[in-house]
Amino acid sequence: MSKATNNWAHTHRNNQAIRVAITLIVLLFFALILGDNSGSYLRTEKTSATISAIKVVEREGYSRFSGQTKNITYVVSLILADDTQFKFMLQQSPPKVGTKVPVLVDIYDDGKNYYRYSLMDWQLLK
Repeated sequence: MSKATNNWAHTHRNNQAIRVAITLIVLLFFALILGDNSGSYLRTEKTSATISAIKVVEREGYSRFSGQTKNITYVVSLILADDTQFKFMLQQSPPKVGTKVPVLVDIYDDGKNYYRYSLMDWQLLK
């Protein structure tokens, strides 16, 4: 009897693995077809933006190692010289409102721009 249940367990596990593999292949296929229709990367430019507002978001949590914890996130609103506005979320305190900070802009050939920052450059401004 134990051999029959052992064979059933192996068969069941193998069938689950085959279903998971097929599902992952289908998901990968759809990700390749539907995703990455963005343009090609052209260049990265360095520009400066002005901090217009800082919003502090505090969340309380619990860690099994340290007990109660308080997570602080800073949502920083920035304005470029051409009045483009965007936001960053930071885990460390940002420079003061009104400070000009360096921002990197990744430019793509389809006209999209993606903004990012160098935390090291921002920390040097403090």
